[in-house]
Amino acid sequence: MPRVPTYDSFQATPDILPQVRISTPELPDIAGQQTQQMARGMMQSGGELSKVALDMQREVDDSINTEGMNDLMKSSTDLELSALQLQGKNALDRPDGKSLPDEFVEQLNNRATEIESNMKTDNQKKRFRMEANQVSQQLYGKLSKHMVQQQKVYQVEGIQSRIETAQNRASLLYGDAEAVAQSQNAISASVDELLNMQGLAGDKDIREARMMEALTPLHAGVINGLADSGRVDLAKEYYDKNSATMSLQARSNAMKVLEEGQREARGQAYTEQFLSEAGGDVSKALALAREKLSGKDEDDVVSRIKNIDAERVTLRERAQKDAADQAWQLLAAGRRIPPSLYASMDGRDVATIRQHIANGSPQRTDVSKWLEFVNKTPAEMEAMDPVTLLRDYRQYFSDSDIRQADEMIRGIKSKDVTGLQVYTTQDLMNRTARELGILPQSGTKTTKAQDSQYLEFAQRMQDKIKIHEATTGKKATQDDLSRLLQEEKKNIVFVDEWGSDPQKAVIAITPNDQAKTYVNIGNEEIYTSSIPTEQRITIIRKLQQRNMPVTEQAIADYWVRAGKPK
Repeated sequence: MPRVPTYDSFQATPDILPQVRISTPELPDIAGQQTQQMARGMMQSGGELSKVALDMQREVDDSINTEGMNDLMKSSTDLELSALQLQGKNALDRPDGKSLPDEFVEQLNNRATEIESNMKTDNQKKRFRMEANQVSQQLYGKLSKHMVQQQKVYQVEGIQSRIETAQNRASLLYGDAEAVAQSQNAISASVDELLNMQGLAGDKDIREARMMEALTPLHAGVINGLADSGRVDLAKEYYDKNSATMSLQARSNAMKVLEEGQREARGQAYTEQFLSEAGGDVSKALALAREKLSGKDEDDVVSRIKNIDAERVTLRERAQKDAADQAWQLLAAGRRIPPSLYASMDGRDVATIRQHIANGSPQRTDVSKWLEFVNKTPAEMEAMDPVTLLRDYRQYFSDSDIRQADEMIRGIKSKDVTGLQVYTTQDLMNRTARELGILPQSGTKTTKAQDSQYLEFAQRMQDKIKIHEATTGKKATQDDLSRLLQEEKKNIVFVDEWGSDPQKAVIAITPNDQAKTYVNIGNEEIYTSSIPTEQRITIIRKLQQRNMPVTEQAIADYWVRAGKPK
């Protein structure tokens, strides 16, 4: 049944009434949200920028590292190539005492340090250093391997050097049997050592081939030495004993040497025999050789006898020339030539000297001999001495010309101005004479007619020089002579001959042609001989007064314009 509540205690218990919450309306936080969003955006943007910066730095580092490594790899390649070119002892015995790998890796490390010093950041340097160390280790490994290989090469070189030394020693001491045997033993031991190093000691065929290759030069040197020294019999004996260890080519060459040596020995023996039997008479010795020999032996011995005679003639001619030189020196000094000196001279020199003594100096120079002398080259003249000049030309030159010739020689030898001027003058005269056709071209022998014409040419030029000197009151110079010769080359006339009339320089006209010379004035031929002498002299004087060239053309032109006066 329902129970009625009762109050059994005198306590008051508070009763909690329902609470009513009163609050103001909330405003939206728009500014804060925007700030937060901006902050978050800026943080995100900053992260992106940082990432970009890091990427850019990484790219820069990559580029710098790549550039540095390219440079280092180039240096490594160059150093490796240089080191690999070193062979044998050069690879093992380095000037600074370091091993080959240490020496070249040190150079590479120095280059790496230089490249690293140009980098900016620690990261760049650290990365480059790590990769550079790998390159250095690779180079060290390669060069260490190369050095081990060259150690073997060096050992082989040493053995080969011993073989070559033994070969050369035997070739030089070919007459010492003991030394030759020692060299053979040294070569055998060296070949065996090489075969052991190469793991071929048990192969008999290879050993035989290597031994033949090493002993062949030794045997060839001994055989050649014995044959060249005239001991062909010993050379043949040595060949018979050792030919089995010689190559086929060496055996063939040795047989030729022995054959030539035997022929040489026979030829020398026959030559001495026949000359002895003939009492030194070459003709008789040649007759004996042709009578008793034939074929190659005959040809060889005849050639030997002729060579001996030629040597005797050379010695005799040299002694005769020396005697002739001494005689000319005595003659030049005005001293007497003793009979013993005449007896030592060639008969032609004796006749020349005696003729000179009997006739004295020629009054007039032989033009052909003078041209022969002046046409010599400066080198040929420089090689001449006073004795040679006297011996070859004294009997042909007048006193003045022999002195002039001596001046020319001395001028060329000592570069003396006077002597050189004389030589140049003669050379200029000769060249002009050849241009005018008076003399043939250089190297061609002159005829008597040409010698005579040249003498007239030289005399006419001498007269012109004298006139020039008398007019100017000064000695003619080289330039004056050159100008006078040029004027003469321009003074041209026609010569009346059958067919076409040639033009010639007046100074080159022979006396026989002078009456036939003419020049053309307008359409008229004016013969030079038709101009009266007095008129010619007057015209020449007037031309000279006006400083006009005196030529036959100018004289004839003046004479015609004056009305051809008589």
